[in-house]
Amino acid sequence: MKFSTTLLAAALASATGYSSLVLAAPEPSTWAELNQSIIHSHVMPRYEQLGTNSLKLSEATQDLCSVDTPTAQKADRLTAAQDAYRNAMDAWQGIQHIQFGPITLLMRNFSLEYWPDKKNTGARQLRQALTMPEPAYDTEFFHAASVSIKGFPALERLLFAPSATTDLTPNSPHCELAVGIAEHINWNVASVHDEWEAEAESMAVVGEEENYESHKDAATAFMKSLVEPLEAIRDSKLLAPLGDTPEETRWKKSESWRSGISIANVRTNIATLHELYSNTSPLNVEAVLADNGQSDLATEIDALFEKAQAQLAPITEPANTVTPKQREQMLAAADTIRALKNNLLDAMQLLDVQLGFNSRDGD
Repeated sequence: MKFSTTLLAAALASATGYSSLVLAAPEPSTWAELNQSIIHSHVMPRYEQLGTNSLKLSEATQDLCSVDTPTAQKADRLTAAQDAYRNAMDAWQGIQHIQFGPITLLMRNFSLEYWPDKKNTGARQLRQALTMPEPAYDTEFFHAASVSIKGFPALERLLFAPSATTDLTPNSPHCELAVGIAEHINWNVASVHDEWEAEAESMAVVGEEENYESHKDAATAFMKSLVEPLEAIRDSKLLAPLGDTPEETRWKKSESWRSGISIANVRTNIATLHELYSNTSPLNVEAVLADNGQSDLATEIDALFEKAQAQLAPITEPANTVTPKQREQMLAAADTIRALKNNLLDAMQLLDVQLGFNSRDGD
């Protein structure tokens, strides 16, 4: 038996506890406006920032490995390269949630960051690459290389190794590979940014013969980018390193422990998703939800974003161990992120957006 839109809305409202008296699926023109708002005020500016920061990372790595670097400036240039890495990684965290479109072509999303690396593949393949006879870390090398040694995690291993000062010397394999990875990151980012111009056009022109059948279909890709990352943030970036008990905590499982920005990554992730929800212009998801009869839910979701950000703000980056206070703070933030995800799932149902299968579902 098929439910009418009215009966379905009533059933969902009963399950979620939110009113559906004025609930109606947004018009195609609303989805079209939302898509263009997200593209031009969220996606493109963030890829531009990533492009700027990736170029600076490439330049700083080249400066570090230049044969003209005076010995007295070596430490300063290593610090500059490390800072450039952190800035580029932060920019990547700000667009990491977009896992469709040009970023997935040729697995560029995994090339930029192959993580979590549960089998430590990156470390093994990085060692192999550094011991190649007469290595040439050029376009041909990266075309054939594993994704595990093409992106941020591999470069982090090189720039933040305890032996980085002695390893990263001009013409050394470590320096040549670091320069090559940084250039490859920059090239990938520039390509993705340029290709988003065409992606934006494809989202504006929809139909059976196009990439997206409808404006709602295109918007669904953005809605998945809003909802689904929350579970990965909670599970992989917070709970997995913490383990089930304090004795099982392994902070070296966190995303960027070498560079000391694992918690900063999560802060950026949540702030970014909050912006995607409520701050794209001229239209945003929060407004669409409120305009379709769910003002209370829209406000609660915004409040949960603010709560999660407030909980993450005072957490200091763990060093070798996670203190009881840090653990308590992270677990509290994880609980809020879970509630946030569940409320957003309710919102998607009430807007009649079908996110489809998510391999992480089941909790």
